Amino acid sequence: MSIAKTSQNIHAIHHPIRLTKLLGYAILYCGSLVLLSKIFLAIL
Repeated sequence: MSIAKTSQNIHAIHHPIRLTKLLGYAILYCGSLVLLSKIFLAIL
């Protein structure tokens, strides 16, 4: 089990692209929510 865990950690370290992609998606999601709320408030 520990060997598999360490290999997963190494995999995660060697592939930060996936992490940055997730972070980018999160930022885009938050940004779109803010934009939608602003548009909604502008309509009201």
